Amino acid sequence: MNITAILLICGSSLVLIAVIALYGKKTKSRYSNSELSDDEVPAEEFSKLYFQRVSQGEKIQLFAQVGNQGDCVVLQGLLQSSGIPSYTEFLHINKFYGPAAGMTSSGMNIRLYIISTDFDKALDIVKLFLDGKTQSTIKADTATLFPDPFTAPFRTSGFIVYPKE
Repeated sequence: MNITAILLICGSSLVLIAVIALYGKKTKSRYSNSELSDDEVPAEEFSKLYFQRVSQGEKIQLFAQVGNQGDCVVLQGLLQSSGIPSYTEFLHINKFYGPAAGMTSSGMNIRLYIISTDFDKALDIVKLFLDGKTQSTIKADTATLFPDPFTAPFRTSGFIVYPKE
């Protein structure tokens, strides 16, 4: 290799590093909490609220298992926007397995936990979410699919929803 090729590679590398550094600063400032309005709460605050309530002795329960990472994020966002703090396990592990994780018995479904006292409100939200999901796919009504009384785990569309403990 001649000296010109080496200098060209080094120069290109330095330009690439500078572009990445500038992009990182721009992205970081774009998503800073200072841009939130007064009535918006950062997502990590809901996780803190969940753990604060648990540390005060409130009972938790496994609310649902979700086979799809995107569905879980949307559902958790709906819960949070309704003031229901939640916690997930295996959200990022599920990403490695992709959509197949929800179709297997690998135990790698995403687990969504809530505070037990929030169950009824959370159940209404998941029913609406699943109703919208099934309306767009099979034209079913989850209100008629959920058993009454709801006493055993209910499975549908990559979800397992657990009854109140």
